[in-house]
Amino acid sequence: DSSNQEEFSNSTSSENQPHFTKHNVTSIIHFPIVDDSAGLISYSRKESSIPLTLINSKKVEYRRNENLFLKYQQKLNKQTKITLSSSYTPYQSDKFLENTMNSDYQIEAGGFIFDGKLQKQTNFADIEFTLGWEQSKNERTSPQDWKNWRSTTSKDWGTSYSPEGGFGDIEKQQKTLTSKVNFDFKELTQKNVKHRINAGIEFDHNKATFDRLETTTRYIAAKTSTTVDCNGDNNDCIDGEQFFWYSNVYPEDSANAELNNYFAYLDDSLTISRLKVRPGVRISYDDYQQNLNYAPRFAATLDIFNNQKTLLTGGINRYYGSELLAHKLAAQKEPYQIWRRSTALDALNQPQAWYPVSRSTINATQVSDLKTPYSDEITFGLKQQLFGGELALLYIDRDYKDQVMTVTLAKDSDGYVYQEFSNTGRRWHEAFTVSWEKSWKKHYLNITFTWQETKSNSLHYSDDFDPDIEELLVWYNGNPVRKDQLETSDFNRPYTASIVYSVDLPKGFSFTNQTRYNSRYSAVEDTKQNYNYNGVDLDIYDDVSKPSALIFDWKILWESPEWKNNYVQISLDIENVFNRKVVIGNEINSYKLGRQYWAGLTYKF
Repeated sequence: DSSNQEEFSNSTSSENQPHFTKHNVTSIIHFPIVDDSAGLISYSRKESSIPLTLINSKKVEYRRNENLFLKYQQKLNKQTKITLSSSYTPYQSDKFLENTMNSDYQIEAGGFIFDGKLQKQTNFADIEFTLGWEQSKNERTSPQDWKNWRSTTSKDWGTSYSPEGGFGDIEKQQKTLTSKVNFDFKELTQKNVKHRINAGIEFDHNKATFDRLETTTRYIAAKTSTTVDCNGDNNDCIDGEQFFWYSNVYPEDSANAELNNYFAYLDDSLTISRLKVRPGVRISYDDYQQNLNYAPRFAATLDIFNNQKTLLTGGINRYYGSELLAHKLAAQKEPYQIWRRSTALDALNQPQAWYPVSRSTINATQVSDLKTPYSDEITFGLKQQLFGGELALLYIDRDYKDQVMTVTLAKDSDGYVYQEFSNTGRRWHEAFTVSWEKSWKKHYLNITFTWQETKSNSLHYSDDFDPDIEELLVWYNGNPVRKDQLETSDFNRPYTASIVYSVDLPKGFSFTNQTRYNSRYSAVEDTKQNYNYNGVDLDIYDDVSKPSALIFDWKILWESPEWKNNYVQISLDIENVFNRKVVIGNEINSYKLGRQYWAGLTYKF
């Protein structure tokens, strides 16, 4: 945006930086080893460097993501086959906090995955046994404390505030053991009905650990004073300038949680003339909530004219959530501590002593006491051969029930806020899609239109703030509201459409065009204006309408003539061809990337 051009040219955030370098390398080799066995090796590496501005200096943000995949397959005999696969996926990024001095931090993540599969054909069923192991980590190395200084003579890099530091070192790790046995029984015929029964059992054991390697303090509120005497303590005080009076202390901590999940399923694919029906059920149990959950499954397809040209489909299914390990681990963590001291200096003009404040929010229940969240889904569809192509219509109605949310019960005379976890969260999602596609000679065309709507009666937030501090409030719809309780926009565009056209051209060339239309949407946005509430300037948030967007992406590909099983492909991708401004998110003047050019070279042998 023209009003933000200078800020854009000296970007402080990777989300608002037009200049970057990005490389992507991929190699795949698959080969026979001996008779009835083969191997595959795949390696990919993506890395980027993003030049940014931190205060008055230039810094580069760096990211690297790798994936090494190995696979071996051996056919022992006509009925038995084994498959072994493993992957290693390290990730690293070097970053810093925006407009924050001395804030360099590093993220290291990724892990190992190993899977072994035995497939056996018998007279009554095809049996598949799978055993898997996964280990992942997510580690952060960061300065120990974060300080939100007031902008003063010695802390002068910010406008109103000059933040400094980081949020401390954290190590998180998760290990998962999975096993599964699946039986795909041979087809049975009873009179005019054909049965194909599928059944199986699954088990997974999950273990997660969390370690905060040192006590971390977030100094949040500071008071300026030209007379303050820090008495030699420069950690949270600056002589003659300011001192902190409010902080959150996150103690050195170690937590772990284990969770076992058990699953069993059964379904039967029945064919009755032109009708195919697949009823089934999936049963799940975990040793945290200890709920035994039954998820019915049903799908049907009717070939109306018995010629595969007009198919009517439908389904009714239930799906249970599976994010309980994070809740169980969170329950084991030490809560942060609130520390305060008086904003008035003592008789020697020195800051008074810090003292802990009892937590103002108390949880009355745990997630383990609740029902398991789930969603019910209903689908209807139609596939029709039309004008030499296929017309498809699909309607989805998904109702999320018993979603976990936090409910405030009461606030007593001492200022304690009592909350509980409950299953009162609900969310609804509807979508209707119409598409038509056709391939002919050297051409391909796909046209898709989608309408969708998502509604929610609540959003879940963790209690990270003291509700009594007015500086953490914002002004919304004529009232002070805690920022973390704003109705977060999901940026749901109600209407989207796309056209994909591809054609093979002479001399080994091909061309693909993708045109996408996204309708306007609503969001809650910071207006960058302030409202004075009880002497404190609050940021004003308001409901705004975001504009629609029409985007063109092109891909041009050339493939050389083959010689001795060797050939080369050269590709050019142009994304957002006409450099359209596409508004995203809920910030003013926030856009997707503009026009991009990607050149690629592939050699196959």
